[in-house]
Amino acid sequence: MNMEHRCGYRRPISARIVIRTPNGVAASGRLRDVSASGALIASHLPAPLHGEVLVQFTEWQQKSNRSAVVIRGQIVRHAPGGFAIEWSEFSPPLVRALLRQISGEGADARRATSRAG
Repeated sequence: MNMEHRCGYRRPISARIVIRTPNGVAASGRLRDVSASGALIASHLPAPLHGEVLVQFTEWQQKSNRSAVVIRGQIVRHAPGGFAIEWSEFSPPLVRALLRQISGEGADARRATSRAG
């Protein structure tokens, strides 16, 4: 039985990340969508269902000139080319910032489209 519980609206995103397991196995990946409760990740990291992972937001770190930001999560579903995770903490601060940024970009695009039409 699948125990995945989604809380929040998924937003599409394409951001580079690094995924690590607690025993040190690491792989690059791409965040495909994100919500307050979790994310869909494209990666070839060999990680088991219900395994813990650490997600490092490398692209956000580079753009904002900040130190490494890592969020802990658990794999709740395998998907073609990756897996879905649930954050260990509901709506971590970086995820809230990403969701605000995505919402702002969408609003900017809607405003530009309505002005052009």
